[in-house]
Amino acid sequence: MSPASIDRQAVYPWVICVAGTLLIFCSIGLCGNTMSVHFPFLAREKGFNNAELSAITTLRCAGAFVTMGLLPRVMRRLSLRALALGTCLMIALSLLLMSQAQGLGLLYTAALGTGLASGLGSMVLASALVRNWFNRREGLALSICAGGSGLANMVASPLITWAAEHISLTAAFRLEALSTVLIGLLLYALVRDEPANLGLRPYGGAAREKIVQAPALPAVRMSPRHRRLMIAAVLATGPTNISSFNFVTMQCAGSGYSPMTVAAALSMFGLLLTGAKRIYGWCNDRFGVYRCNYLFLSLLIAGNLLLALLPLFRPGFPIFLSLSLAALGYPPMLIGLSLWARDLCEPAAYTKAVALYQQLSMAGGMAGTLAGGFSADATGNYTLAYICCALLLLFALAVVQYLYRRYGRDRRA
Repeated sequence: MSPASIDRQAVYPWVICVAGTLLIFCSIGLCGNTMSVHFPFLAREKGFNNAELSAITTLRCAGAFVTMGLLPRVMRRLSLRALALGTCLMIALSLLLMSQAQGLGLLYTAALGTGLASGLGSMVLASALVRNWFNRREGLALSICAGGSGLANMVASPLITWAAEHISLTAAFRLEALSTVLIGLLLYALVRDEPANLGLRPYGGAAREKIVQAPALPAVRMSPRHRRLMIAAVLATGPTNISSFNFVTMQCAGSGYSPMTVAAALSMFGLLLTGAKRIYGWCNDRFGVYRCNYLFLSLLIAGNLLLALLPLFRPGFPIFLSLSLAALGYPPMLIGLSLWARDLCEPAAYTKAVALYQQLSMAGGMAGTLAGGFSADATGNYTLAYICCALLLLFALAVVQYLYRRYGRDRRA
């Protein structure tokens, strides 16, 4: 084997990993994390109220809810490469529609489009690419791909804000659309579904790495009452998981913060969240999920409560403190549902449980987004919404910890 082919064999799996990061940057970052950056400008320039802006997030979640359910079937019919390109083109078209929207009809159509694209280009698609290209260090590759959402907070939030302030909101949407098209073309040029398409082997060789696991605990068989409790707990995570981040920009705007200050705080949030994911994984391995639930969810509850109190403080340090606490506590919203399903469900039902928990959390988020918008129109800010997010998260923590103790998962290493 020539040195050139050896280098390509060593490097190209990580090229695929970077491609997955760019895909998540577009599908979750631009469609979800940074979408709320536009809300103050939409309210100022188009005159939309909080409930109308909250419906954008609700429709986005509804679109993602639909395509996530269809994605396994679509992946059997289309290549991963084509899906990555299609995702980016759908996002770009939706952003262009948003740039032209003067009323709610076109804006909501575009919001639904971003949701459909977000569901297609979710971590499921990135995970399939990583699974095909990596037989070793698969977890590291997945964590790098997941970092695309935090990268959007760090990079895209201040750029979108600058463009909307110094050029126009229309220009900001169009620049995002152009960037997404270019990323889509780059993905189509780089991505191949299988290493064999390029005459290569998966990273780590032909055999998949064997992971040494601790002896399994007895399978959990929850009673119907406990299953209902768990469903309620997962639903209760939805308003924080989906809604609370989308309230940040409007809560800060109503508290006297400038758009660039909010963008800087969101960039810091993305940076801290990227590190917090790594810390969360290490802590789970070292101390167990049960103890980490207390630590991380308590930080997230504190972040929600401080965000609720922003209107009481002068603009300045509180936004950075509140978003720091939220970022450090947020990883259970991204990874915790899968861990809860692993620990509190029968092994044979794990995959279905993860999918169900994700859908339940999204359903709770859709309801929370609409309720938050209406409450903000009634009260003038999102304080009540953030207090409700904190209380619901406290309920979820109490239920999950009770079930961990009830089924002996509190001592899991």
